[in-house]
Amino acid sequence: MVLEYTIAGFMPVILAAVTGTLVVQQVFGDEPVFFIPGIAMDSYWDLPWIFLEGIVIAVLAAGLIRLMVICHDRAPKPIAVKIILAGLVTASLGFVVPEILGVGYDTVNQALQGSIPLMILLLICCTKLVATAINLGLGMPIGLIGPTLVIGAMAGGGFWQLASTVSDQVSAPGFYVILGMGAMMGAALQAPLAALMALMELTRNPEIVLPAMLCIVIANITAAHGFGAKSIFQTQALMLGIDLTGRNARSLALSRASVESKMSRKFIVANASLDRALAEQVLQSQPTWILVKSGAGYDCLLKAADLQRALADLRQDTFDLQNIPADRKEIARITWQATLDEAFDIISRGGVQAL
Repeated sequence: MVLEYTIAGFMPVILAAVTGTLVVQQVFGDEPVFFIPGIAMDSYWDLPWIFLEGIVIAVLAAGLIRLMVICHDRAPKPIAVKIILAGLVTASLGFVVPEILGVGYDTVNQALQGSIPLMILLLICCTKLVATAINLGLGMPIGLIGPTLVIGAMAGGGFWQLASTVSDQVSAPGFYVILGMGAMMGAALQAPLAALMALMELTRNPEIVLPAMLCIVIANITAAHGFGAKSIFQTQALMLGIDLTGRNARSLALSRASVESKMSRKFIVANASLDRALAEQVLQSQPTWILVKSGAGYDCLLKAADLQRALADLRQDTFDLQNIPADRKEIARITWQATLDEAFDIISRGGVQAL
């Protein structure tokens, strides 16, 4: 969804979302996760504060991504050490600030009501951000949307308390908490439409659209262009050596098809050295290609027609598939689950002609 907005990209996501929602509502009921009070922008005097809140959230989102990269670069190599380190850090931070443990939705509900003191809000926000960044940097398979919502809610609640000390013309705390949740999610994931839709679903109030668009867009632009932060998903891919930002139309088109769907199955494996009888036996199955086996691996690929021509032209009893006149192709290995885009990259970088 971050890489391309097409019907082919949207339809599976929409179907999966609808199916998942129906199943969850049937099994667990449709009780809302957050108890959101009446959300509305009381006056246009809120707009400058919304603008500033977007900038503050962008700083937090960029800091989350940057801290994640630093932790990844300095993380130990052994997986067991990473798991132990992540557990120790989370347990230590959770001992000091228990609110960061679990999904944190009960804390979000308290922030929506404006019942958490300023210093506690800031402490939970910073601690949750640090714990999330460290776990992501250590490669732990944790969720992203839940932590970003909690961080954004705490930041939004803290921002409201600071703004309310300066001006008495700010809306209710739940209004800024909700905007913080959407802005943090949108800025960290670089998915503004998904964040806006999430706020629509949470509030069920179309009046949230205007202030939400302003806060989310400011947070996204500031994080992406002001701090140069990429999406947290793209950053994770870069940490694994995968660049998702340079994909063009060719790359996107090739990534939709797998190697298995396009590969030729009309081939046969044969040893490099064959006598005439065995060579004729190889051709009996009428293959298009011959994969030449050499030792424990494979040497090259040639057309079966080249071996057939050698049988007809050469008066000899033994044939060396590595030396007969033929158009041989250098080969490389690839898994059958790979996409055509991955296959294209291997061919381009490796200088091979077949996979």
